[in-house]
Amino acid sequence: MSINQGLEMAYNKDLDLFCIAPNSKPAVCKIINYSKYKFEKKKAEKEAKSKQTKPNPEKEIQITSLTSQHDIETKANQAIKLLQKGYKLKLVVFLKGRMIDRIDVAQQALQKLIDQLIDYGTIDKQPTKEGRQYFCFMSPIKKKN
Repeated sequence: MSINQGLEMAYNKDLDLFCIAPNSKPAVCKIINYSKYKFEKKKAEKEAKSKQTKPNPEKEIQITSLTSQHDIETKANQAIKLLQKGYKLKLVVFLKGRMIDRIDVAQQALQKLIDQLIDYGTIDKQPTKEGRQYFCFMSPIKKKN
């Protein structure tokens, strides 16, 4: 039917004439409530977006080689909560000033932190030094069902 006939039918039904495939010969149109169509389309997009997989979240716990034992325990408690929630952790010892040459002190500080977290996570990557950071990655232990 012609466009004018379609528009007239839509007007009589108090609906909208919506062109689905404008490039086809003849153009394919539908008589619908356009605001309802937009709402349902937006709702479907939102639902599809919520079902997408999210990337693995990663958090960073940072200390220095001079951090006191109590502060390391506090950071460890924060890290335990994050591991229990399922986050991957990047454990970092930040090297300040001349400490950049003292890897042994950074290793000891990182090892103190790892020792407190070993029951809750596993080391993914062994500690390495890059620039002013001495770090390793830790992921949570998978719970068996």
